[in-house]
Amino acid sequence: MKKKIFLGAMVLLMPFIIAHTYLNHSLKAAGSMNLLLEGEQVIVGKSPEGEELVWKINKNNGTYYMMQTYIGKINKCSSATNNSYVDSNVLYCDFYTTTSKAHSPLFIRAREYNTAYHNGLSENDFEQAAVQAVSGNVGNLEYTYVPSVNQILSGNFNYDQLPDFMMLSDSVYMGTSAGAVKKLANAVIYKPAAGSYAYPSASSTTPYPKYIYYGWGIQAGTAHKQDDYLFSHLNNNDILYALNSDINKNVLTTDPRSDVLKIRYADSAYSVVFSDIKHNGKSMVGKKIIENTTIELDATASDTLSVFVFDNSGTTLLYYKALDSNDFDLTGIPVGKYKIAVANEEFDDTTGRPAKSSPISDMKDIEIVEPHKLTYTKTPQSGASSG
Repeated sequence: MKKKIFLGAMVLLMPFIIAHTYLNHSLKAAGSMNLLLEGEQVIVGKSPEGEELVWKINKNNGTYYMMQTYIGKINKCSSATNNSYVDSNVLYCDFYTTTSKAHSPLFIRAREYNTAYHNGLSENDFEQAAVQAVSGNVGNLEYTYVPSVNQILSGNFNYDQLPDFMMLSDSVYMGTSAGAVKKLANAVIYKPAAGSYAYPSASSTTPYPKYIYYGWGIQAGTAHKQDDYLFSHLNNNDILYALNSDINKNVLTTDPRSDVLKIRYADSAYSVVFSDIKHNGKSMVGKKIIENTTIELDATASDTLSVFVFDNSGTTLLYYKALDSNDFDLTGIPVGKYKIAVANEEFDDTTGRPAKSSPISDMKDIEIVEPHKLTYTKTPQSGASSG
């Protein structure tokens, strides 16, 4: 599959009848709030350049996921912004200004993302419903925003998933101790900080946690670019599962949840009925079948029929394949006991953006064996039969 992806700085197989989440290549029992796990990456929306955006899941906040994406190194300040100086260094400028000065280059770029991202949501039913507008951000950025210090400290962000360094949208007061003279400075996250040198105000005696730090806008007359990230909120109500975004049709995929993920979401027009697994007209559910055999999935799907192969416990997804028919070739799957399920999904391998699907069906057992391991018994009327 060829498509442009803008990589950021991610649900798993969870039909409501299975209720499992997947991490480190396995499904783990969990509630419906854990469909996407912190640190996973998922495609949602587009950048100003029209590239598909990859977001990292920062935190599950119950009804929504906090997501973050890296947008590059952009100046916080310029010669046209509302600057405060220390010697020849610009220590602070307005991210979004209400003065006659210019908005910061970072805000201007963030606004471009906010506009393109918002406008592109109408192209995808899930994104249009699931991406939340967030009010109260600096600069009125609703869909992609640069957080403030208070937002970072609110509990809605997972510290462990935040980058070591990133620019924030507001200010701190730089100081060396409780009694030192403090100067207005740009607020940043800087995890390697050795001490607490940022304060809420010039008169504060209690500093912020040490990872809330200060950063130059322009240092000694030279542009001082910082790492910049945007954040967005994604409602989790309709997510059913997600698989690698680069999967092609009719290709058996091993480890299908190990890369940037493509969401499948619930759509009332999509359902699936899975009645049986057959070979030569006979039911094979709970029985043995020779490796490399093609089986028939007795299933009804209005769109693409996809098959999921789990381990015998039904908790680890091992293989996935989107089919052109109900025939499923077992070639590539080693001998062993498995559980098989199916789904009815919209399949388009030219995009990684969310796609419609039914929930994954119930599972059916099958055992794949080597030819010499399949034994036969003799009965007077029936001839040889598998045993």
